[in-house]
Amino acid sequence: MRQGEDRLFHSMLSPYLNAGLLDPRAVCDAAEAAWRGGQVPLNAAEGFIRQILGWREYVRGLYWLKMPGYADTNRLGADRALPGIYWGGPTEMNCLRQCVDQTRRLAHAHHIQRLMVTGNFALLIGARPSEVEAWYLAVYIDAYEWVELPNVHGMILYADGGYLGSKPYAASGKYIDRMSDYCGRCHYDVRQTLGSKACPFNFLYWNFIIAKAPELRGNQRMAMTYASLNRMDDMKQAAIQRQAAEFLADLPVEY
Repeated sequence: MRQGEDRLFHSMLSPYLNAGLLDPRAVCDAAEAAWRGGQVPLNAAEGFIRQILGWREYVRGLYWLKMPGYADTNRLGADRALPGIYWGGPTEMNCLRQCVDQTRRLAHAHHIQRLMVTGNFALLIGARPSEVEAWYLAVYIDAYEWVELPNVHGMILYADGGYLGSKPYAASGKYIDRMSDYCGRCHYDVRQTLGSKACPFNFLYWNFIIAKAPELRGNQRMAMTYASLNRMDDMKQAAIQRQAAEFLADLPVEY
C-alpha cells in the first residue's frame, strides 16, 4: 500500500459481484480464459479465482449456515464503543487517518487496509463487534451483510472464537510498516513500543496478547507469540499495560 494509490491493489468488481450484478462463475471463467490466452500469469488468475470460488463462497455458506445467532457471539468480550476516529475524528496515527479518509472519500479500501489497519485497531482496542460491523456495512460500497458480517465478526474481530478463522489477525506496527509507506510519514515511531513517540499499534498489540492470554495461549498458531511474551520481563509488561490503558482512556468516542 502506498499513500495516494487509492485503487491500485483492490478489485473494483466486488461491488457488482456482491450486489448480484455479475455472475461469479462467469467472472471466474473470464479469468481462466485470460490465463489460457496468455494475457495474465497463472498465479494471478489462480489467486483471483480462489478468492471468488474459495473464500467468497466459504463466507457465504457460513452466513447462511450460522445466522442469525452467529452475530451475537462475542468470544473475547469486546465492549468498547467505536471511537470517533472511524468517522473522521482527529488522530496522529497516519495509517488510520489515511485509511479512514480514503474510505470516506471513495467508499472503498484495500483488503489490508480493512483487515490490518482499521480492523486490527478495532480488535486491539476491544471495540464492540456490533458497532464495528455496522461501520463496515455503512461505509463500503461492496458491503452486503452476508459478506461483510462474517468477515468482520470472524476474521477481523475473532468474535466467533475461531469458527471462521483459526487465529486472530492481530499485529503490531511492524506489519503495517512492511505492507505500506504510512509509518515513514507518521507522528509516531514504529520502532518504539513504549514512550510518548511509541506507535500505538505496538503497545496495544502486546496489551491485547497479555489481556487475552486465557483465551489464546492454548492456540497452537499463537505459540510463537506467547513464547515471545514469556521472554518479556514483568516490568515491561506492566509498562505496556499502563500505556495502553492511558491511550484507551483518552480515545474520544464522539466526533
